[in-house]
Order: sequence, then structure tokens, then C-alpha cells
Amino acid sequence: MSEVKDAIEDIAAGSVGGVCMVIAGHPLDTLKVRMQTSGTPGAPQFTSTMDCLRQTIKNEGFWGLYKGVASPLVGVAAMNATLFCAYGAIKYTLNDNKPHGEKQLPILRMLLAGAETGAVVALVESPVDLIKAKMQTQYGSGSTAQYKSTFDCLRQVTSQFGIRGVYQGLGATLLRNVPANTMYFGVYEQARREFANGNWNNVDKLTPLQGFAAGGLAGIAYWIGTYPLDAIKSKMQTDASDRSKRLYSSIADCVKQTYRTSGINGFYKGFGVCMLRAFPANGACFLGYETAKKFLVSSEH
Repeated sequence: MSEVKDAIEDIAAGSVGGVCMVIAGHPLDTLKVRMQTSGTPGAPQFTSTMDCLRQTIKNEGFWGLYKGVASPLVGVAAMNATLFCAYGAIKYTLNDNKPHGEKQLPILRMLLAGAETGAVVALVESPVDLIKAKMQTQYGSGSTAQYKSTFDCLRQVTSQFGIRGVYQGLGATLLRNVPANTMYFGVYEQARREFANGNWNNVDKLTPLQGFAAGGLAGIAYWIGTYPLDAIKSKMQTDASDRSKRLYSSIADCVKQTYRTSGINGFYKGFGVCMLRAFPANGACFLGYETAKKFLVSSEH
């Protein structure tokens, strides 16, 4: 029963953490996705992140930065519930099913748990990211917009292209998720241990600022080594839903075209704004998760 209780707590706390992350980081995420995908190969629409910000607010108002936010807010419960529940269950299994022994897992097993978690959560994250990205890269509004809302986007994609349409870019999501989550959880756990001076019993007693810092460092680690893979994922997901109209025939073709037209810089468009977002958004995510988890545990007593 304790395993079920822990899973329910991870689901609830993970949802809270995800909402905190979306609220804190979505505007910068919109700029990141637009920088990654705007224009045509070799002819970018925006000259810089600041130009992207200026044009977005000028043409669409401040709320243009929150385009597509309904997708991660609605999907975040499922996505982060899967993320933290899977991570907790995998850690538990890797430590021979010992209650609470997962806190003392060696770092290599923590990294393995992160990798496996990344693969599992991709099945939920990929459709959420797809709808978010298509909404974020939709310029214009009202009668000129292809999608009237996040739910209209989901309806159109599913009705016209079925399950394959919703999972467009799944391969690229998996390619990013496994190494990204390996570093994400590995750095988070190691940072918490460092803040606790290596004392396992103090890991859950960190101050909110320490928890926020550990989450922020994890966010930096998530992106710093895998950003080019995320750029490919964004390009694959925002490509045409109709296969016959797609610019990229495969992940390899996307890599080849991006490098041919833009060089190595083509894989790093929007990198600055992504790194700017990474620390506060993920700090808020883990702080929200840990705070909610402690509240749920304390309410049982």
C-alpha cells in the first residue's frame, strides 16, 4: 500500500510542480520555439531574441507570449504526474524495492533512473509539446488563424491525421528526452546531496531557496547538452501535419538541412532565452513539487 500512496503523492505533487513551471517559464518558452522554427532555412524571421519579443508584443500583445499555454497547463497534470511517478517507481525498483532506500542510490543508478524516466514520459510529453509548439508558431489571430484555440488545434490534428498526427516528432522527443532527463535528475539529486552536506537524512530538510537552486541547476543541465536535439524536435513537430507537405522527411534530413543552410548556429537559435528560462522555471517546478509533497505527507499525520 505504501507504494500506491507514494505514487499518488508523486502524481499530485508533480502536477503542482508542472503548473508552477509553466506559469514561470511559458513566455520565454514561446520565444525559444519561435526562434528555433521561424522563417525559412537560411532566412530567419527574427534577427534576435529581443526582436522576436518586440515583434510578438507589437503584433499580438503581451498575451501572445502565452500562446499555446493551455496545452501544457492541461497536459501538465498527466506529463508531470508521469514524470515524477515514473521516476519514483524506477528509483524504488533500482534499489531492490526497499522503502525509502532510493534516497541512498549511487549516482550512476540515479542517472539510469533519469534515462528510463525520459523514455517513459516521452509518450505523454510528445503530444503535449506538439500542440503547444503548433500554437506558439501560429502567427496572427482571429479569422486569419488556422487554429482557433488549443483544443481546436488538437481536434483538427486528431480528426485529420489520427494518432500518428498527435505523435508527430515522437522519435525526436525520445532522442532528446533520454539524455536530457538523465542529466536533469542526476544533477538535481547530486545538488540536493551537496546542499545537505552528504547527509541522507537532511536531503528532505533543505530550505526552499536550496530546493529552488537545486531545481534551477537541474534545468540548466537538462538543456545545456541537449539543446540541438530540442531544436530538431521543434522543427519536426512544427512541420506540416500532412506528410506530403513536410519540409523534413526524417530526423537525419532535418539535421542535414539545418546544418547546410545555417551551420552549427542553426541548432542553437533561441539558446540564450532557453538558458534564461531554465533556472527559474525548473527551480519553480521542483520547489512546487517538493512543497506539495511535504504538505501531502504532513497532512497524513
